[in-house]
Order: sequence, then C-alpha cells, then structure tokens
Amino acid sequence: MKMNTFFWVILFYLGLAIATPCYAGNFEWDLFGISHQFSNMFLIPDQKPRKLDSGGHTVWNPGLGIGYDYRPSVNTEGTFPLFKAGFFQSNQDSTVSYIAIAQRWRFCASSGVYGDISWGISVMLRQVYYYDENDHLVEQVQRIVPLPLLNLGIGTRVLDKYTQLNFTAVNPLSGMLLFMTREL
Repeated sequence: MKMNTFFWVILFYLGLAIATPCYAGNFEWDLFGISHQFSNMFLIPDQKPRKLDSGGHTVWNPGLGIGYDYRPSVNTEGTFPLFKAGFFQSNQDSTVSYIAIAQRWRFCASSGVYGDISWGISVMLRQVYYYDENDHLVEQVQRIVPLPLLNLGIGTRVLDKYTQLNFTAVNPLSGMLLFMTREL
C-alpha cells in the first residue's frame, strides 16, 4: 500500500472515531461521473483524454467515495456534520484523493423528495501539471490542495434506499462535478 493511501485511510477512520460516538449516523457511498468546466482557461481539450465533447468542457471522471452523515436518520431535516473521503480521476487522467468536512442542511418534501445543501472544506491530494507557452508539459508534481466545497443535492428513495444526485462545485470558478450518493 502506498504511503499516501495509508495516510488518507488513517485520516478517514480517525475522523469517524472522533465523531461517531456523538451521533447515530448513516454511511453513504458516492459514485462519481461527469464534470463540466465553464471555460478551458486551465486546460486545452487535447489534455483531457476522457472528454465527452470536442471542446473538452464535459469530461468523464470515474471514482468512488464513502461518507458519514451524522444525522440520526437519513430523512431527518436540519443541519448536521458530514465527513467524506474517496478518489476520482481528474480531467488529465490522474487519481485525485480527497477528504472533506462539511455541514449538510437537509429539507424533506411531503412527496418523499428531499434536497440538501452542503458547504465546507476539502483537502485534495492531486497531480499538478505545469505547461510552457507552447502547451508542452514541463513538470508534474503531487500537491495537497485545500479547496472550498459547495454541494447541492436532490434525492428520493429508490429500491428502499435513499439515492441522491449531486452537483458539486469544488472550485467554483472552473466548473462542477456531477455524482450520485446512495445510502449504505
């Protein structure tokens, strides 16, 4: 096991160990999918191997994550802490590991549909690429990058489990990530 992976696993379980006795929470898993960049100011389309359109604005970003929501039950309304960790493939096809600590505010409609808003901070371990003026790769380094987190979600029960579609702006200036969350 790589040292970086070991670090993230230990940090995830430490976060759960500290906060779990406080609440009877709920585990959930995340399945990552598609990101959309509002502009290509950071990358040109040729630097995105899994692009879904010719302009490189929409990219397939597969990945998995796990989360712990500290509310007493999934359908409890209000604001509760949220902890997430996982990995996904970046636009340049390198693995990004992350942990996130956030607050989630959930509201439930009478029709069984619910929505939530989460805000917090994420810390990512990712490859950072540096290019010259001719768009040739000069350097590739691994960095720990703290970023703000904003997530909007809408969901309902599917096959007797809460399932949610999320729109996350990890870096609000560059784009958003679309993924699914499902109760374990």
